[in-house]
Amino acid sequence: MLVCGPAAATQKPDKIAITPSSKDGALMLRATRLPIEYELAITRYDPAEQALGGGIGSGYADVVIKPAIAFARVDLASDFVMRSARPGTYVLRAVSQQAYWSVCFAEASLYFTVRPGEVVVIGDFDGATPVAELHGNVMANPSHRRVQQGTIHAYLDNISPPKLTAADAPMLAAATARLRVNSPKTMVAPTVATLETGKFGTGYTLFGQKAYGAYFKKKVAKTAAQ
Repeated sequence: MLVCGPAAATQKPDKIAITPSSKDGALMLRATRLPIEYELAITRYDPAEQALGGGIGSGYADVVIKPAIAFARVDLASDFVMRSARPGTYVLRAVSQQAYWSVCFAEASLYFTVRPGEVVVIGDFDGATPVAELHGNVMANPSHRRVQQGTIHAYLDNISPPKLTAADAPMLAAATARLRVNSPKTMVAPTVATLETGKFGTGYTLFGQKAYGAYFKKKVAKTAAQ
């Protein structure tokens, strides 16, 4: 059961090397830097089944957004984050903090495709809304303010869709400039990702906890034309 993804591995852009012959691709996004650290969970996705990928190694591209002060650049309200990814289709799954609390975008999210040897810019992500909704849910549930090892609180109801503004020409130019400086081993020019709307299934665990994961599907209904 995938209730919360694995902690995102820190990837330094200068270690990522994408070339036209690479088996993997990469994604870039510009993200709001808040006073606290948060994680944007990005997971392999099957649009036809409206289901998350399941199992270790099935494909994660999670990114950790650190406060600007951590980079000694407090003037940066937002900045680009880069993450290598196995080829496939990915969906914005959730925003979490400390791996114990998360808000899930199951009812309305965005997905895109990463191809071998490509770097796609997925857009400008604003983490302020999901983080505020996460904190609101925790405060509304006093018993959730303390957690035990293995306990995860995933909030799925009345959650706003991810605020991701698609990349435009100026943003692509800025991403290209940043890529040249921060990822000199990458030898391909970034392109704008095609974003599509989607949702994925939710359900209940054996313990009655509402959750999301690869076991839950929302199959797309077939029409007469199909």
